[in-house]
Amino acid sequence: MLYIDVMPRNLFKQKDLISQELLSYLLFETPRTEDGKLPSASVFAEKFKVSIVTIREILKSMEAVGILTMHHGRGIFLNHSDTIFQEMLETRILIESHCAGLAAVKITEKGADFLKEYASLLKEASVEGNMNLYTDADFLFHMKIAEISNNLVLERTLRNIRIFLYVQQKKTNQKLLESREKSVLEHQEILSCILSGDAAAAEAAMRRHLEITRALWK
Repeated sequence: MLYIDVMPRNLFKQKDLISQELLSYLLFETPRTEDGKLPSASVFAEKFKVSIVTIREILKSMEAVGILTMHHGRGIFLNHSDTIFQEMLETRILIESHCAGLAAVKITEKGADFLKEYASLLKEASVEGNMNLYTDADFLFHMKIAEISNNLVLERTLRNIRIFLYVQQKKTNQKLLESREKSVLEHQEILSCILSGDAAAAEAAMRRHLEITRALWK
């Protein structure tokens, strides 16, 4: 059993943690000009106490999915977050549905154990009304499915999208509060389909869940 108080620190990848903190700062705290220009990478490296190489890698990952644009000689510019947000909700449906189908075929005993643990933690967080923990468990559950799919391109692309959505959800997770019990059942259905090895059912269950989630965000 995972311990709730240490779960985020122990199970999130270090780069994911830095990405989450940086993106949250970019979207909600960092000063920028009217055209969306952000401070330099060196400023972020100093603030988050990591190397400038790490910051540049993270910024490039964000640029790859449209969160920001880096112009040589001009600087870093944040793109319109509302438009990007809706596009990411649409894109993740395509990626995650396919990943769920692949995971049903490629699931291992170890992968199954992780998914069961995250699903259990999601349910526990829902019962307690702990939406911060719920958001953490949801991120880990979905990313583990992507890892199990064993497609590195899909996983890396989804990770960048998921980090953006994670940060948005942390700020506005009250929207999902009333629907969390139904969402837990949807996650259980996805899990059951994957564990049964039914790729078509897993893909369909994931698509239903994400379509419902997208509707809640509108």
